[in-house]
Formats: sequence, structure tokens, C-alpha cells
Amino acid sequence: NDTLTLVDNGTFKAQNYNLKFTKGILTITAKSSAELTVDTKNNDDKEITYDGTSQTPEIIVKDGEKVLEEGKDYTVIYPEDTTNTGEKEVTIEFKGNYSGEKTTTYEITRREITVTANDKVKERGEALPELDWTVSSTGIDGQTGKAEGTLKTDATVTSALGTYDIVNDTVELVDNGEFKASNYNMKFTKGTLTINKKTLTVTGFTVNTTTKVYDGTTDAPSGFTVTATGLANSDAITVSYTSAVYNNANVANASKITVSGITISGDKKDNYELSATSFEKEATITPKAITVTWGTTTSWTYDGSSHAPTVTTPVTGENSYSSPVPLSLPTIGTMSLRGWAAL
Repeated sequence: NDTLTLVDNGTFKAQNYNLKFTKGILTITAKSSAELTVDTKNNDDKEITYDGTSQTPEIIVKDGEKVLEEGKDYTVIYPEDTTNTGEKEVTIEFKGNYSGEKTTTYEITRREITVTANDKVKERGEALPELDWTVSSTGIDGQTGKAEGTLKTDATVTSALGTYDIVNDTVELVDNGEFKASNYNMKFTKGTLTINKKTLTVTGFTVNTTTKVYDGTTDAPSGFTVTATGLANSDAITVSYTSAVYNNANVANASKITVSGITISGDKKDNYELSATSFEKEATITPKAITVTWGTTTSWTYDGSSHAPTVTTPVTGENSYSSPVPLSLPTIGTMSLRGWAAL
């Protein structure tokens, strides 16, 4: 009792009574956790991006507006794995003036990593190149991203000139040492396959002939034609030229034909380009066979003088020949003459 006294109350007169006081007991019990609020320090901590380290956001516990003190009012128990992705449940055990326990959760979300299809270039008619990709940096020391699978494109060996998307088929992230695929989201960036004109190497073109019989000119053999090689898909391409000449008109010095002013034509010509507009081919000129004619006088009556027949060829110009055979006949008798002459 502090100041408790009896007072009059109607017919009750305090002076007629003595007050006898019997004390009571006030019991203060711990406050139930049901009345408390639990959350992470700020709502952004509810989702945390994986970074390869243990992540335990600070827990805030309140009794109304009063912020409780960790260690004095409660203990925080985090799950065993606080590094890898997933939802994490945190247990708060209360003590002192508070009783019971509460739980809250936070989530470690996957880190983004990019897989980019590498751009490719090929010539029309060539086989498709191997399609591959590049995995971006994880940004975490000791972790190197890895992916396996295949890419695809709508382009084929016979596709027209242009660009084609390289897209994902079955590529996915896989574990690679410290790198765990489950901790990452794969972002795929498509690539581009460019199909260019096919370059025709003119030095590989074939010709129908590389020899002719000597005719005194540097002109290519009669009916000389050039055929393209390296064409794709059995395309029909015609080769034309403005000049095809030997390097020399003579048998001994002729060694090649130079073809110049090369162009191509045909429905598929726009799919091709030439490596050059001229090329050379080894070539030869063979000697021309001629008939040698003896002079009309091949017999003489002995007169003490030397005699010889005259040989004449049908060739005119600088290579013509018409003169006595440089041989001496015996003073009497006959002789057969045979042999060859280089003009």
C-alpha cells in the first residue's frame, strides 16, 4: 500500500472501521513473438544477386516502433548455405523480455551471363562454317563460364547471298569447376552468318588447248576457249576474254599464253567475282612440217667442175630457203641426199 485509506460511502462511515491491507503480486511475462515484426533491413534485401560470397542481409525486429537489439532481445540463425541461389529461411529466436521465434525469408537470385553466337562469313557454295559462341565474363574471380550444345541457322550450302541469323538450338550453361550453372541465368545474343560472292581463282581456269603448229603469229590456237572452275551448285557460267596471245611467235621462244580481259556471264554470274582479269598458261608452238623441193637439175655430164642440186622450201619471208645444198658430189657417180633442216 502506498496511500490507500478508507473513505465514507453513504451509510458506510470510515471512522467505524480499521483498514487491514493484504498485498498482492504483479507478474510481468515475456512478450510473445506474435506481437513483433521481423524484416530485412530494407525491402531491397529481399532479393540479392548471386556474387559467389556468403550473403546474410541484416534482420530488423520491432516491438511496435521500438527496434529490438540483436543479442539482447533475440538471436538470428541463418541457413547453412548463404552463398548459392535460392530462397533462404532465417530463424529469429527471442529471449529476455520476449519469447518464441519467428522466421523470414530472402532470396539469392541468379546472376546474368551472356552467351553470344560468333559472327561467321562464307562464300556461296562453301560448306557451312562451324558455329560457335563466346561466354562473357562472370565478374567473379575463379569462375569461368561454360556452355555446351549447338547453334543453328537457316542458311545452307546453296543459299543466296545475304545475311542469316545464327540462333540458339540446344546451347545451355554447364558446370565448370567453381562455376555452377544453377547460379546463373543465360542471356543469348544471336550472331550473323554472311554469305558473300564466291571468288573464282582465274589461275585455276582450264583451257581446251595449249599448243598449236607454228603459223608465224602470237595468236592463241584456233578455237581457244576458257572454262571456269570452282563453281558452286553446278552453276552455268561462261567465260569470255578480249585477248589470248603467246609471248613469242617462234617455236623456240614460245612458252605461255596470256589471257586478258576476262569476264563472266550467265544467270548466276552475280554470285561470283574474279580474283583477277588475266592469267597465264604454259603453252608451246610445234614446228610446221614443210615439203622440200629439189631443183629440176640433179644430173650432170662430167666436165671437171663441181655440181650440186638446189633445194627450195615453200616458206616465204625471213625463214625462206633456196640455195645449193652445201655438199660436194664426187667427180663421177650418184649420191642419195637425206636429212633435216631447221629454219
